Amino acid sequence: MCMNKSITLFVAAGLAMALPVAASQIYLDWNTPVKTSGIEKVSKNKAASKYHKAPAADDMYDYEILMTEDFSKMTEGSVGAPAAEYIDAENHSIPDKYFSTPGWSGFRVKQAGGAAYVQTINESEEEGMYNPVGEIMTSEIEVNTNGVTTVTVCARVKSEVPDNQLIVIPLAHSYSGALGIMNADDISEEWTDMEFEIDLPESYTSYNEETEEYDNNMLTTCVFKLSGSTGAIYLDEVSLVKKTPKVGIPQNLGYTGFTADGFTAVWTAVEGADKYIVNASYVETTMEKEIRTPIFTAKEVNGTYVDIVASTEGTIAFDVQAVKGDMLSPVSEELRVFDVVAPVMEPASGITATRFTAAWKPVKGASAYEVWAHKGFTADKDVKGYELAHLDFTGMTDQGEDYEAEENLWLDDYATGWMARYYATPADGGLLMDNSAAMYGMQSCFMSCEYDLSNADGKVNVSITAKSDAGMTILVALGAPNAFGGYDTADTEEIVLSNEMKTYTATLEGGKEGCLIGIYMGDYNDMLVADIAVTQDLKAGETIYTPYAFEATETETSADMLFPEGEFDRIKCAARSYKYEYMEAFGMVFVINSAVSAFSEPVYVEPQGSTGILEIGGNTNAKAIYYNLQGIECDSRNLLPGMYIRRSGATTEKVLVR
Repeated sequence: MCMNKSITLFVAAGLAMALPVAASQIYLDWNTPVKTSGIEKVSKNKAASKYHKAPAADDMYDYEILMTEDFSKMTEGSVGAPAAEYIDAENHSIPDKYFSTPGWSGFRVKQAGGAAYVQTINESEEEGMYNPVGEIMTSEIEVNTNGVTTVTVCARVKSEVPDNQLIVIPLAHSYSGALGIMNADDISEEWTDMEFEIDLPESYTSYNEETEEYDNNMLTTCVFKLSGSTGAIYLDEVSLVKKTPKVGIPQNLGYTGFTADGFTAVWTAVEGADKYIVNASYVETTMEKEIRTPIFTAKEVNGTYVDIVASTEGTIAFDVQAVKGDMLSPVSEELRVFDVVAPVMEPASGITATRFTAAWKPVKGASAYEVWAHKGFTADKDVKGYELAHLDFTGMTDQGEDYEAEENLWLDDYATGWMARYYATPADGGLLMDNSAAMYGMQSCFMSCEYDLSNADGKVNVSITAKSDAGMTILVALGAPNAFGGYDTADTEEIVLSNEMKTYTATLEGGKEGCLIGIYMGDYNDMLVADIAVTQDLKAGETIYTPYAFEATETETSADMLFPEGEFDRIKCAARSYKYEYMEAFGMVFVINSAVSAFSEPVYVEPQGSTGILEIGGNTNAKAIYYNLQGIECDSRNLLPGMYIRRSGATTEKVLVR
């Protein structure tokens, strides 16, 4: 549940720059952060060697060279003493006479005696910031239409300075057509063979300055920009290669039957494979290295699954190879399993008219727990617009210049489990949302907790009362749970706000149990939000449970809960487990991995003193407050026949008036 920040690169003239965000291009990030600080785990794909050379007879791949360049025509200068003059023109073109394959371009490129010298310098004016300038770009190759969807960039490279990286960025064309992909890996001051395997998209978007809109373009050609991250590099050879495994690589690695004592690793069958070889190990991450402890090595399996029997408190990694005759496939991508099982609820205890204690059995390896309480409502007739959540910000006031905005502002005081992401600020009459985070690939948004939206054929209404002086475009979205523990976007509706406070309503479809509601900002403008409401129509006899409270604990396996105010049938309680992987660094402890379980099977709770349905006479002068099933208070002296909720002192009960 750690927040993942997605960065999109827009590359022009060799530099990264941000462009306005179109609503149709808003990245819907359904990763909901928990109330803890953490950092992302970053894993590097280390390069294999000798990829641009002829493969050995027993190699696992068939190779197709799409383009290769050895820079042998760059005869002046030498490695360590490059030629004095740059060979690139003002428009970044480089004469074809320097290459065996025409069409290269670059900036600050020199000859180096059979190698290319790419000078990378810092042009940032800000202290502590590094803005690398200087690169070389390959000639264009055809992609996608010819079956080339993955390109392996092979390079023999040497750094002029220590602590440098080779950066590889694919573009649709030289200096245009950013694909939002960047690869980097460490290089040394010795000649090193590097390899980057890059999966290419089918299309890309580009900003049209004439129409001021985004165009969607099919990706049919590609170039690759190479540069150093902090200093100059030498390139002795660059090849673009299509690699096809002779034996198919096992795909779709996954797992089933996860428990505290193991799980079943699964993958899809490889055509013609006789058997599979599986490796499994524990993985522990420290600042210095990864420590691996084997569970089993090179285990032969005849089917497409294997049981891994081992404690699952830590991270377990496994990979698979297919065997076909005397040939092996390349090793699959490694799958790391870091998961936690759901708790088992105990019966509620300490039940009174106003509170109860929810409890559950401890889970091996769990770091924390959450328990949620949902109030139930059963419609005795069709209900139009039953309210699931209502966030009224009209009572907010400006907190002044000293207010420190939080990255994630939790809004539990307005609606349980909701939050505003990326530095929302209270203002007079509403909550001010600032979308400046979009410059870093993050969209400011409102995010709900999970709701059961399976009623009303999955339709839900989301109303927002807001204004934006600059005409903000927002996207109201429905996130539906998928089979992988995440969320897929089920439906969206675009709304353009005016500079006057108005109420807008979006009707979304595709709702089911466990859905999220998101309201995403679409450009860099501000918006002031006064009110948000989520409603769903109910048919007679339909029951809905809406969250009204939750408690988070660490080692405790119980939590005191209050019954809600207003009308409800009974309370449903369920808990889930959290697990964190920690790493110590710089005198602090960071969360580098996290997992959250599914919710437990629920328990149901009713206030003590509620004896079910009581029958009473028609008119009554009892000193109690009566509500109908829509939560509206009724005159107790003139009740019509029907079902009511009666509250008297600390006792709440359902009554039938005849």
